Amino acid sequence: MVASARAWRIGRRVLVGLLLLPILVWLAVAIGVKMTMAEDVPFGALLLLVGEGLAGSLICAVGGCEAELLEGMESVAFGADLLEATPVAIEVDEFGRVYVAETARMNQGTEDNRSHAHWLMDDLASRTVDDRRAYYAKAIEEGQIADPDHFTANTDRVVVLDDTDGDGLPDRRSELAAWNDPASGLIAGVEAREGYVWVTAIPSLHRLLDENNDGVAEHSVELHTGFGVKTSLVGHDLHGLAWGPDGKLYFSMGDRGYHVELPDGRVHQPTMGPGRGAVMRMNPDGSDLEVFATGVRNPQELAFDDYGNLFTGDNNGDGGDSARLVYLVEGGETGWAMPYQTLAGDYVRGPWMAERLWDLQHATQPAWVLPPVAHIGNGPAGFLHYPGMGLPDRYRNHFFLCDYAYMPGRSGIWSFALEPRGAGMQMVDRHRFIWSFLVTDIDFAWDGRLFATAFDQVRQTQELVELRHAASLADPRLAELPGIVQEKMGAKTSEQLAALLSFPDQRVRLRSQFELAARREIGRLAALALDPSAELIPRLHAVWGLSQIGAEGLRAVAADGLGWSLQEPEELRVQLVKAAGDVGADWLAPGLRARLADPSARLRFFAAQSLGALGDRSSIDGLFELLRANADEDVFLRHAAVWALHRIADLDAVLSRRDDPSRSVRLAVLLVLRQAGDARIAHFLADEDPLIVVEAARAIYDWPIDGAMQVLASGIDRLEPVSAQDTQVGQALHRRVIGANVRLRSREGAHALARYAMDEAQLPALRRLALDALGSYSEPPVRDLTMGFYRPLEPADPEILASVFRARGRALVDSSLGSRAMEIANQIGELPLDEEELGEIAEDVSALLAARVSAVLALRSRAASGGVGEAAQRVAAQAIAADAPALRNAGRDLLFELDPAAGLASLLEAVESAAHPSERRHGWRRLGVIDDERVGDVIAKALADWEEENLETSVALEVIEAALAQGDALLVDRARSLITPSAEEPVESRRWALAGGDPEAGRVVFQTGGDCQRCHAGGGGHEAGVGPDLAGISRRGARYVLESVVAPQERVAPGFGSVVVTRSDGTVQPGLLVDADDRFVTLDVGGEGRMSIPREDVAEMTEPVTGMPPIGAMLSPRALRDVIAYVMSLQ
Repeated sequence: MVASARAWRIGRRVLVGLLLLPILVWLAVAIGVKMTMAEDVPFGALLLLVGEGLAGSLICAVGGCEAELLEGMESVAFGADLLEATPVAIEVDEFGRVYVAETARMNQGTEDNRSHAHWLMDDLASRTVDDRRAYYAKAIEEGQIADPDHFTANTDRVVVLDDTDGDGLPDRRSELAAWNDPASGLIAGVEAREGYVWVTAIPSLHRLLDENNDGVAEHSVELHTGFGVKTSLVGHDLHGLAWGPDGKLYFSMGDRGYHVELPDGRVHQPTMGPGRGAVMRMNPDGSDLEVFATGVRNPQELAFDDYGNLFTGDNNGDGGDSARLVYLVEGGETGWAMPYQTLAGDYVRGPWMAERLWDLQHATQPAWVLPPVAHIGNGPAGFLHYPGMGLPDRYRNHFFLCDYAYMPGRSGIWSFALEPRGAGMQMVDRHRFIWSFLVTDIDFAWDGRLFATAFDQVRQTQELVELRHAASLADPRLAELPGIVQEKMGAKTSEQLAALLSFPDQRVRLRSQFELAARREIGRLAALALDPSAELIPRLHAVWGLSQIGAEGLRAVAADGLGWSLQEPEELRVQLVKAAGDVGADWLAPGLRARLADPSARLRFFAAQSLGALGDRSSIDGLFELLRANADEDVFLRHAAVWALHRIADLDAVLSRRDDPSRSVRLAVLLVLRQAGDARIAHFLADEDPLIVVEAARAIYDWPIDGAMQVLASGIDRLEPVSAQDTQVGQALHRRVIGANVRLRSREGAHALARYAMDEAQLPALRRLALDALGSYSEPPVRDLTMGFYRPLEPADPEILASVFRARGRALVDSSLGSRAMEIANQIGELPLDEEELGEIAEDVSALLAARVSAVLALRSRAASGGVGEAAQRVAAQAIAADAPALRNAGRDLLFELDPAAGLASLLEAVESAAHPSERRHGWRRLGVIDDERVGDVIAKALADWEEENLETSVALEVIEAALAQGDALLVDRARSLITPSAEEPVESRRWALAGGDPEAGRVVFQTGGDCQRCHAGGGGHEAGVGPDLAGISRRGARYVLESVVAPQERVAPGFGSVVVTRSDGTVQPGLLVDADDRFVTLDVGGEGRMSIPREDVAEMTEPVTGMPPIGAMLSPRALRDVIAYVMSLQ
C-alpha cells in the first residue's frame, strides 16, 4: 500500500476507534517495552517513517497515536502478521532484513519486584545470577509461585522477517535463536553487521551467525554472562548496543546489576554493592571487556555524535526527580543504585533525592557524581544520532530522543544538538521534531528512511509500517547507500574505503575506518590525518583508525610529538590527544603535560585522561595545577584530573597535597582516595570546609571504607544541629555518622547513639533514627539505613544495649522520645521504671500521649510474665476511661492480659459502642485472634451486617480479616467471598476500602509498591505531569477516588482522557478532553496547545479513555484502603 499523506490520514480512520491509550508508568514498568522511563513495556509495534519538521496533519496509527508529520509522506504497511510475541527491539540490516527481539516472558518468567514483595530481601541480597535462580527456586518451593514451570514456560527469541519473493514486503519469519532459562530476559537489544548479530539477553551477551541466510543461526557464542543479578524493575535490562569510533561495541546494563567473570579470573561487579548499572565496551569478539561508566539507572540506548562523544537518555527514579540526558565519559559516575528505589517515607529514594544526585550542576552537589547535561522529557526511550542523510541539513550532528509520557499529547520525539561547554556539553536547538505521537524507538534504514516504533498496549496491536518522504530522500547519494553496505567492506579496495571516509553517512564512514584499520593501512590513514586541505570529519576518522591500529599507527603522525597540530582545528587536536592515551603512546607524555594548560578545556580534559591512561607520574604536579586553576568550576575537568590521578596510582604523592590551601586540590585528593578505598581519607573529616567533610563521610560510609569507619563514628558528639531543609549536606553527614556507629556495633557507639538521641537540639527525625538504630543493636536489620543496600551486620552482645539503658535509660525515657525509649527498654528487660512509676506516667494527663500509651503497654508486657500487682488493674481501668482512643486501646489490651474474661467483655463492648472508629478497628483486630465461641458469633453477625449494609465502612476490613483469622471454615469462606473483588462490580465489591485506612502507610505504598508517584503529583511535592495532580481530589469523595483506582476508565480526569472528535466535514481531531459544554469541546492537542471546537461542528466524539491500569488489582486489600486514605488526605 502506498498512499499520500492525505489519503493515509483518511485511510487510517477505518482502523481508529480511539486514540492510542497511554499507559500508566507503573503498568509500563510491570509489563515492559523498549523505553527508558517506561522500563520496557510490551507493545504491538508500529514502524513509522517520519520526515522533518512539525507540519500539518494528524495521523491515527494502530488505533491510536496522532503524529504531526510532514506533508507528502507516503506509507507502506508490512509484517504485522509475522509478529507472534511482544517486540522489544528491532534492527534492520544492510539487506533490509528486520531482526526483532521478541519476548513472551514479560511477567511470565521475567518478573518485577513490585509484583513479588515476598522476595525483596532475597533480591537485595542477590549478588550473582545463580543467587537469583536460587530464590526463584525457593519461591516455587514455598508456593509463592504456583506453577513449577513458571520461569521456563515462555521464551525470548530473535526472529528475522525478510522478503523472499522480492515484492518489498516480508513474507517469511525465521527464528534466529531463543532462550528460556529461568534467569532469562528480557531480551532487549539486537545489532547486525555483515552477517553477525549481537544480542543482549540477560543474563548473557551473544554473537550469532547465520551462514546460509536461512534465518536460523548455525553458530551462537556466549561472549559474556553474569548480567542481571537482580530482578529489580522489569526492563532495567542489558541493551544499548552501539559502535564506538574506537571499533568497540558499547552497551548498557540497567540497575539489575552484573557479576561478570572474565577468562583471566578478574570479575566485573559494581562498586558500593550489587544493583548498579553501567556502560561497558568490548571488542566485537567479546575480548577486552571494560566498564566504561557507572551509576546509570536504565539507559535504553547509547549514541555517539560525529566527534566520538557518547550520550544516553536515562530515566528518573520516580520520586519527583527528572529524566536526564547524560554525557558519558570514561570513569564517569552518575550516582544511581537500585536499592534507592525501595526507600520510602520521608527518605524516599534515599540519597538520590535527599542529596540531589540527579540534578543539574549546582554548588552543593556531591562531588563524586557527574551531573547530567540537561533534564528532558518524562520518559526517555529510543535515542539516536542522525547518521547524516535523509533529513534537511539542520539535523546534521543532531540527536533524536523519544519521549514516552503515556499520553499522545505529551509524547513525541525531541531533536537537539550537543556541543562543548568547557569540558562538558550543553544542549542547543532543542525542539519537537514530531509530537502527539506515542513513540518508543527510532532507527534509520540504510536508504535514509527513519523508522519509529509506537504501540497500543490495550489492543495488543502488532503492526509494522514504513513511511517515506520523497523530497527528503531525493539526494542521489542515498541511492548508492544500500549497495555500498551490501558489498562487505572487506571486498572494497583501500582506495575506495579511504574515499568513503568522506561519505555523508556516519555508519558508512565508521565501517570504512574499521576495515582500513584492520588492514593496517597506516600510510593512507596518516596521509589523510595530516592533510590540512581535507575536511575535518574524514581526518577524525583517520585518527581513530590509526588509534585502532595502536601505537604503531599513531607514530605515523606523531613520532616527533604533536607540535604540528597546534594550528589545526581544535577537535583534531583533541582526538590526537585522546588517541595518545588509548594506544599507550608514552613518548607523547611531555606534550600531553603541556596541554594540561591549553586554553581549550576540552583538550585539557583529554590530556588529563590520556596521562592517566599512561600512568604518567611526572604529570601529577600538572594535574594538581589544573585542579587548582579550575577551582571546581568545570566538574568534568575535575573528573578528568581525579580519574587520571586514580589511574596513575601514586597515593603517597597524592596524599602529600592533603593539606593544600586550595579547597579544590584537597577535594581532589579526597576523591582519589575514595576511588582507592583508602582509609587515610579519614583525614578530611576534620577539614575546615563542610562540603569536604560530608564528601569524606559519603566516601567512607557509602563505599564503604571500613578502615576509616571508626573515625567517622567518633564524630557523633561534635555534630552541630541541622535544619529539616538541609538534607543535602547537614543531614547527609549526620545520617552517615549515625550509620557508622551502627555498623561498628561497639559499646562506645551504642552510648554515643544514646547521647545523640537525648540531645533535644538535634533534628527529631535524626534523633529517632539514632534511637531506632540503637534499639536494633542486638538484632540489626539486614539493610543499610542510609543506602538501602543489603549489608547484614553481626548481632552485638545484648549486654551492650542493656548497659546503655542501665546508664541512660531514665534520661532516654524522660526525653521527647521517651515512648520509643520505653518500648526498647521494655523489649530488652531494662525498663528503668517500676510498676508504680509506669502507672504514674500512664495516669499523668500532662505527659505526652505516646509516653502514656507506652507505659500501659509496658505494664501489659510485665503482666504477661506475671510481674505486676494491683496498680496495673487501676491503670487499665483509668486508661479505658481516658479521652484518647490510643490510650483506651492500650488499656483494653492490658485488661485482657490481667483478666481475659473482663478484657474480652471490654473488647466486645468496644466493637459495639466505642466512641472512635480506631477503637472499633482495634477491637476487631484483637477479637480475630481470640478463640472463643462468643467471638465467632459476633463476627458472623458483623459479616451479615456488612452484607446488608448495616455495618460502618471504616471497620469492615477488620471484620473480614477477623473472620479469616478464625478457625471456622464457614466464616472463612464467607469472608473470602466478601474480600474478593468482582469484575462486574469493581467498586461495590471493594466498599471496605472507602474508609478506615492509614494515610501514612498509604503514602509508602504510593511511593513504592503502587508506584503512583511515577505519574501523579501531590504525593511528594513534585509535578509529575503524566497523570493528574491529586491535590484536592478528596473534595470529590472517597468513592470517586476508589473508582478512579479500581475502574479508571469510569473516572477520567479532565485533560487526561484521550478522545477522537469527528467533525461535520468528516475530518478527525484526536486529543485530550479538557472540557465539553453546550458551546464547545476543548481539547489539548499537544504541540498546538488547546483547541476549542464548536458543538455544532462536532458530529461524533468517543468516550474519554485513559491508559491508567486498574491499580486496585495490584494491591493487597489493606494497601488499597491505605492508598485511598492517603489520597483523601491530600489538600
